[in-house]
Amino acid sequence: MAINYITVGKLIRYYRLKSRITQEELAFRIDSTAAYISNLETGKKKPSLDKLTQIAEILGVTVNDFIYDPLQTHAPTSASGELDRILISLLHTDII
Repeated sequence: MAINYITVGKLIRYYRLKSRITQEELAFRIDSTAAYISNLETGKKKPSLDKLTQIAEILGVTVNDFIYDPLQTHAPTSASGELDRILISLLHTDII
């Protein structure tokens, strides 16, 4: 299975926004720059496994949450399910 880094980036953005963390704050916490986070989120850069693991830990998810497309693996079931459905539907658009 090939990794789709555009989807990885959109999922990083999705979980970052869900956690209400800015690009600047996330960058600071992984000893990087906001430009790097922006490039990850747009798929222009590919994160190392180390950085991806750090990001996942900060956002309270697993690396698998970035790798596997949630639209193909499961439907959201959390209490914030409606917000999850809206944000996940945006993953496959250019809006976020």
